[in-house]
Amino acid sequence: MKLFLQHFALPPKVIEAHEKFGWKSPSRRKMQADALRRQNTRGLRQQCIAGLRVLMYVAMADGIVSAEEANVLASYLEARLALLSVEHDSQLTGHLLDSAATLTVTPRSLKTAVGAIAQDRDYFTLILDCTLGLVEVEGEVNALALHVLETLAAAGTAAGWLVAGEATSRLTNLCLGSEWELRA
Repeated sequence: MKLFLQHFALPPKVIEAHEKFGWKSPSRRKMQADALRRQNTRGLRQQCIAGLRVLMYVAMADGIVSAEEANVLASYLEARLALLSVEHDSQLTGHLLDSAATLTVTPRSLKTAVGAIAQDRDYFTLILDCTLGLVEVEGEVNALALHVLETLAAAGTAAGWLVAGEATSRLTNLCLGSEWELRA
């Protein structure tokens, strides 16, 4: 802090750093909260990574992730965090979405991710809906999206989440706008 001389009738005024430079170092409480958020992000990333792999595989089919595709990814993250009973936090969602940009998905990791997703009915339904949302955003079913949908259909049928025998016919009719039927 530096005292500046002012008019003789006024007492000297102390100018704080944030007043002069527009920036103030974070408080100890804020730094601890940020550290806790980063720690939670690392733990929750493990819970969301399988779905992110599947969705990024479809989103990156054309080489870029558009704003609409990013919205679908953000919706997935918020829904997945809600399934995990995590309180809504837009910064947490932003951190997880930023980490998704660094994912490189191989066919082997895709198969592993689909297997992990098929373990839970709610998670499987969420990923299936988001994948169909990405296909809808693209406007057409390309070869990579078709591969992902076939892999999801096979895993869903094996797990019992999709009606047996109808997954293949639903997949072939996807371009015509038919819906997937989930077993109750």
